[in-house]
Amino acid sequence: MPFDGLTMHQLTKEIKDLVVDAKIDKIHQPENDEIVLHLRKNKSNFALLLSSDSNLPYFNIVDQKKKNPQTAPMFCMLLRKHLGGGKIIGFEQLELERVLIITISSKDELGNFSDKKIIFEIMGKHSNISLIDHEDKIIDCIKRIPLGVNRFRQLFPGISYLYPPNEKMDPRMVDKEAFSKILWGEEPLFKALYLNFQGFSPILAKEVCLMANLDTNRQASDLKASEKETLYIAMKNFIHDVLEDRVKPQVIYKKGFGLKDLSLVPLTPYDDQYDVTYYESVIDMVNGYYSNKNTVNKLLQRSHHLRKSIQSKIDRLKKKIKYLKKDLLEAEKADRYKIKGELILAYIYQVEKGMSSVTLNNFYDQEKPITIDLDHRLSPSDNAQAYFKKYSKLKTAQIKVKEQLKLTADEIKYLEQVLVSAEQAVDEETIDEIKEELILSGYLRRKVKHQKKKNKASSPHHYITSDGYHVYVGKNNFQNDHLTFKDAHKTDLWLHTKDIPGSHVILKDPGDPLPETGLLEAANIAAYHSKGQNSSQVPVDYTPVKNIKKPNGGKPGMVIFHTHQTLFVTPDENLVASLMADKKTKNS
Repeated sequence: MPFDGLTMHQLTKEIKDLVVDAKIDKIHQPENDEIVLHLRKNKSNFALLLSSDSNLPYFNIVDQKKKNPQTAPMFCMLLRKHLGGGKIIGFEQLELERVLIITISSKDELGNFSDKKIIFEIMGKHSNISLIDHEDKIIDCIKRIPLGVNRFRQLFPGISYLYPPNEKMDPRMVDKEAFSKILWGEEPLFKALYLNFQGFSPILAKEVCLMANLDTNRQASDLKASEKETLYIAMKNFIHDVLEDRVKPQVIYKKGFGLKDLSLVPLTPYDDQYDVTYYESVIDMVNGYYSNKNTVNKLLQRSHHLRKSIQSKIDRLKKKIKYLKKDLLEAEKADRYKIKGELILAYIYQVEKGMSSVTLNNFYDQEKPITIDLDHRLSPSDNAQAYFKKYSKLKTAQIKVKEQLKLTADEIKYLEQVLVSAEQAVDEETIDEIKEELILSGYLRRKVKHQKKKNKASSPHHYITSDGYHVYVGKNNFQNDHLTFKDAHKTDLWLHTKDIPGSHVILKDPGDPLPETGLLEAANIAAYHSKGQNSSQVPVDYTPVKNIKKPNGGKPGMVIFHTHQTLFVTPDENLVASLMADKKTKNS
């Protein structure tokens, strides 16, 4: 997690100067897991956000305005009752732990001033915001934790607040002798460092190990005394530089593909595959990272139920395939019933009404004896006809089961393509288009009848190859169809991963002969925008658009083609990022 204790220490120090002595003007709770304190100080207004989102817990001074619910949640009403009009008199971090303590002086029901605290615990999925009175009793929490949820530590109204258990040491308070006596375990060195000391994230722990010229993955228990001393000095120097404000706030990006990390200092583990944006303050750095990260996370949350719904449909269809194959196996045994019927007729003189079975020589299998079950109520001829009916029924079933198998397999193929589109969706418009596609295909119901949400249609991904050719990639099956059958010319080149769900890719005006670089890069783009994104040697089919046909009754995105060639490429994220059209335009 990038929001480590050292980053929090510097952020707390910056924000403290702003918020101490500020008056709480308004309190809002725009999301279930976050609150916003609107503050006023020296005729300036600003907002302090506390987000206990399990995927993205953090706090900061923010300027974005979120829409608040029409009816304020109970926790928000409680905060307004106890803290409205109050003044922030303390803003502190608990040692170097990810625990923030905000002390507020406010009037009670009798008009007397008393101190209350907001304690914000930043602990991943266990993150929480608690309101505590002057006797350290819990007034309430944004997430109540009763005994049934956690037997070791509860958080609910009326009980005394206990800080999270602190098993790590404050590195500022550890001397060389204490450091040397630490019993390191068998875990990698960087992990041992952040497990024993407050303030460190895994990436910062690695940085300290590298500063000491030690292998980050070396077994910690193998450290020699001299190496421990070197590591101790590196850790102390690192912390001293941070606490003395020798920092360079920055956000690290994987080139062209979003956020990777934030840091107070340059990080050695990140090489030239990463871009860095520098900020003047820690507040700006945190906002630069989390405002974008929050957008991505909200997008993932929004598409979560959609992806889960698609996956459950795929799982059901795969289960259906399993049962259909079982039925087909049974149907393929139809000939044995035909043989039994023919044997009864051939040896009808040996069969009598009232018999429950008869053993006859099977002239289809080297005269080996075969025992045939009979219905004692039927005549020999009727028993033979009963077997012929079973044979006929199973032969018909065999045809229908094979048809169902093909239809079900096509359905799975289609939904797997939709799932890939949903997993790679980069904006809300694309998610809405995928939902609309599933509604029109009969897989989802429209929540409000006769009401279709009108959104601006999203545009395909656009790339420009190194040799100047334009490449377009569909973001969903509606776009795939439109791209292939409406936008593309017959002479354009169509690419798609072979037997792997993926997007339609169009290489515009490739000419003849095909450009080697443009073709390879377009194939790489096609492989990247597919389920084979993280695989190697991904097969990519390519053929002129004129060879692509839409099958009768085919679902969106489904095509057929016969003439094609195949390339094998390993998706290169950095290459694809460098070919983005908007990025190339900015760099030109």
